[in-house]
Amino acid sequence: MIMSFWMFLVVKLCPPTSLSLEAYELISEKLAPEGVMAFNMSGSTGSRSYMTVSIIKTLQQVFDQVDVYSNFGPVGEEKIGNISVFAYNGASRAIDRNLFVDVPTHPFVEDTLSNLHRWKWQFPADQKAIILRDNYIPIDFYNAWMSERIRKEIVENTDWDVLSS
Repeated sequence: MIMSFWMFLVVKLCPPTSLSLEAYELISEKLAPEGVMAFNMSGSTGSRSYMTVSIIKTLQQVFDQVDVYSNFGPVGEEKIGNISVFAYNGASRAIDRNLFVDVPTHPFVEDTLSNLHRWKWQFPADQKAIILRDNYIPIDFYNAWMSERIRKEIVENTDWDVLSS
């Protein structure tokens, strides 16, 4: 089945409680039967992916399907970056890549978009994680290393005129 109806939830600088079991239950209740909750997050597919896996396992407590795509290349090594997540109920659905063909794209992001949703990722079932609840979401503690690494990469790889404007 091709995913033709999408409901997008854009997560930007969200409070950690929006990643909790309780938040996902509320979102699931509001989705249309064919609806999809979709968002991007910074995450890790390597050995320090405890919080990334915890977010995914929390979603799996609520939704029948949770599809995870690494937007930063083939996995298998310690990598961090954007991860696209699609959570929905019902049978598994494929992404119709033809939906993106005629979308106007800035040259700066053409490579990223051409590879978007190419690398489907599945964490091992036995990988250590917790179910995130409103009363305990330790993302800031466990992902401080990743936040600092991302900040450093932004500073090192972004033109100063962009950063200072």
